[in-house]
Amino acid sequence: MGRGNKIERSFEKMFALSAQTFTTVGYGDIYVRCWHTNAVVTLEWYASLVLGATITGILIVNLLSPSPMVRWSKHLLLTNWRKDNSPGGLIDEEGGHAAQYAPMKALCLRTVSEAKYPITSYKLEAVAYILRVDEDKETVVGTFIEPLPLLHSENVIFHQFGAVHVIDESSPLHPLETEGRWELLQRVVCTATYHDPRFKADCVSYHIYWNRDLVRDAIFKRMVTLGQHADMHECWSNRTYDHAMIDEFEEQGNDVSAQKMPNHPLPDGHS
Repeated sequence: MGRGNKIERSFEKMFALSAQTFTTVGYGDIYVRCWHTNAVVTLEWYASLVLGATITGILIVNLLSPSPMVRWSKHLLLTNWRKDNSPGGLIDEEGGHAAQYAPMKALCLRTVSEAKYPITSYKLEAVAYILRVDEDKETVVGTFIEPLPLLHSENVIFHQFGAVHVIDESSPLHPLETEGRWELLQRVVCTATYHDPRFKADCVSYHIYWNRDLVRDAIFKRMVTLGQHADMHECWSNRTYDHAMIDEFEEQGNDVSAQKMPNHPLPDGHS
């Protein structure tokens, strides 16, 4: 490395040469005079291009892309509820409708929108990762990846949303419930897709519920407050939601009779 006709090898000068190479300034007062140093400077120049492009790309993506507008509940609830299996023509002794309730289980979660404006075309999907165990050796030998069908998994306009997977005989989680092996549910991966009209972009939000996030025999508390009006339809139209209640739930216990169970696993219905 030289300055004019002199050869200098001080750390300060070598650092200055590297800095000028990285920033592509090249004042000309410091330059290389052998092929070994030329090779090193060429590598530094290439590394500066790659590093600069990477940092610029990250900044552009983070600054220009819309931030996630979906907040997920912290817990995944295993809720007791009842399903009305009464045939349409069944009448009780007093001439009224004779309900025949069947106790059911459901996996429930909630999401709310953090946006100050409505986001649209909301769709929620969930996939369960279930551990496969060799019963003879009592060791985990693999993982089943099963999609979980969700009730009310799509909505045109989204402010708050609850999703439910009913655990019936067709559910991949049914063996876990009947055998009491919920520890085999490793995680549930959820994906929410929606359209952000402010940025005119389709966005994706992900969340993973691990087995430790599962709360058994519990139900979410209501987030909705009806409006004050004499007409019930007007009360529902003027309802408000308290998003601070997204994680609030109450335990049901494991001795709930079918008559005391709710008619829907979510207290606010599908919203």
